[in-house]
Amino acid sequence: MMTNAEGVEVKNLEYYMSLPYAFEVYPLKEGGWFVKFPDLLGCMTDADNWEDLPARMDEVKRLWIESMLDSHHPIPEPSEK
Repeated sequence: MMTNAEGVEVKNLEYYMSLPYAFEVYPLKEGGWFVKFPDLLGCMTDADNWEDLPARMDEVKRLWIESMLDSHHPIPEPSEK
């Protein structure tokens, strides 16, 4: 985390990427996989192959968090479900 001019800790991309967000994976009827992050509303992706899923998940989570940070929207921390 970083500190702003007032000395307050600011949570950055690396902080949020390091958090253990839960995810749900579903097989698609037409083949491939769909994944969503329930705590990150609208953060979802798919992949044709199981092997491609981790990279796709990392990419979509990073883009979602970057977008929220850029627009100064709150980012929830992982729920304790």
